[in-house]
Amino acid sequence: MREAEILNYLPAIKTKSVPTGIIFHRVGLIIFLVVLFVALEQNIHSFTVLISFVLALALIARAVSKVMLFKVHCRLSLPQRHFFPQDAAVVNIEIANNKFVPLFWIHAAIPIPAGITIADVNDDDGLDGQPEIPELTFDFSMEAFSVAEFHPAIVCSRRGYYPLNKLTLTSGDLFGLYSQRAEFINEEALVVYPRLYPIKDLDIFSLYPTGGVCFKEHLFYDHTRTMGVRDYCTSDEFRHIHWKASARRDRLQVKIFEPTVMGQMALFLPAEEFCMEDELETAICVLAAIAHRAIEQGNSVGLISNCSLKDSGKPAAIFPDGNKNKMDILLETFAKINPRAEGRWELFFTSVLNSLRPGTTFVFAATQWGEPVLRSIMTLKRAGYKVVVVHPGIRKDNPLRGEVAAYKYELRNGYIQCELQQ
Repeated sequence: MREAEILNYLPAIKTKSVPTGIIFHRVGLIIFLVVLFVALEQNIHSFTVLISFVLALALIARAVSKVMLFKVHCRLSLPQRHFFPQDAAVVNIEIANNKFVPLFWIHAAIPIPAGITIADVNDDDGLDGQPEIPELTFDFSMEAFSVAEFHPAIVCSRRGYYPLNKLTLTSGDLFGLYSQRAEFINEEALVVYPRLYPIKDLDIFSLYPTGGVCFKEHLFYDHTRTMGVRDYCTSDEFRHIHWKASARRDRLQVKIFEPTVMGQMALFLPAEEFCMEDELETAICVLAAIAHRAIEQGNSVGLISNCSLKDSGKPAAIFPDGNKNKMDILLETFAKINPRAEGRWELFFTSVLNSLRPGTTFVFAATQWGEPVLRSIMTLKRAGYKVVVVHPGIRKDNPLRGEVAAYKYELRNGYIQCELQQ
C-alpha cells in the first residue's frame, strides 16, 4: 500500500502540547480549579457544572492533541537538485497518517531561504515569482490511514546553496484548544549554479603558449594516470615513489605517468578582494565562463578560493587533475561559495602553493588589488608560473601593468566583454 511506503521516514522530534489562548494555560486551569472549589463550597450548581465542563473539555482536548502526530510520517524530496538562475524547481512533499485517528486539521510549514521565490502556478506560464516569504505553508485535514501529497513549484532566483532541511507539522484537537508540533529533518538542498554568459575578446590561452593551455606541441604528464613503474633516479621527486612496487622489488620504484597535451588552468578567487556582494557575483560568473570555455576546448580546470562553502564551511581547493568532465563539480562549488572568508588569504595560499603543478596557467579575479593578492601573484610570477588577472577596473586600475597580463571585464546585456591590458 502507498501508506506503508512512508513508515520508514525520519522520526519526528518529540514536543509537548501547547495550549491556544491564556484560558487553557496552567495558570488559567489553576484559577478554574479554585473557582470550582469555591462553587462546590457555596453550592453554586450552575458554576460547578460550567467549570466542570470546561475542565473536562480541556483534559480531553489535551489528551487528543498528544496523539495527533503519533504515527505521522513525512518525506520531502527533490526530483532535481541542480538548477540555473530563474529555473523552476518542484518540491515533492508526502505526509502519511498511519493510525485510526483522523487529523482534524494540520498545518505544514517549510522555511524558504532568501533567494528562492514561490512560483504562481495559477499564472499562464506558472513561473512568475511571488515576493519572497519566510516559509511555504499548507493547511489541510487527513483521514485515518491516508497520504497527502503536495508538489509546489519554486523559482531559483539567484546563485546559491539552499537547504530545505526542515518540515514542521502542527496539529491538535478538533476545537484547536491544544496543538502539537513536530519537526521532520531532511537532507535535501537546492544547488543553483551561476549564470553562464558568453564571453567575448578573451584569449588567455594564446598569451602563454609555453603554458600548455592551447598549443598541442607542448607535452606534460598526467599525475592522475599511472602507466607503469621504473627504477628510482636521484632527479625523481620523492612523492612519485611507488612504495608497494618498491617493497615487492626490494628497490625504490617511481611511477611512470601517461603523457598528455591537456592544458591545466587554476582559477583563484580571494575573498578579501570583494567587499560588495554584487562584485563577488559578477566575478563568479566571469570565472565560470572562463572555466566553461577552457573545458570545452579540452583543458582541465581547477578552482582555489578561501571563500567558505555553505555546506561544509571549508575553503574551495579543486586542483586541475586531467578530468575533462569537471564542469559540474566546478559549477556546484561556485554555487556553494559565500562571501565569508575561511581564514586569511596569505595562510591559505601558502597551504596550497606546494600542490600547484608546473605548466599550469593561473587566473586571478581581483577588484581591490590588495597587498596579499599582489604578493601571491608576484610569487607565482617569480616562480615561473603563467599568471593572468581578470578585474572590473572600477576601484583601481591594474598596478601590475607591464608585469602581468590583465583583462578588464564588463557584464553587458547577456554577455561578458573583456579588454586586454598589458
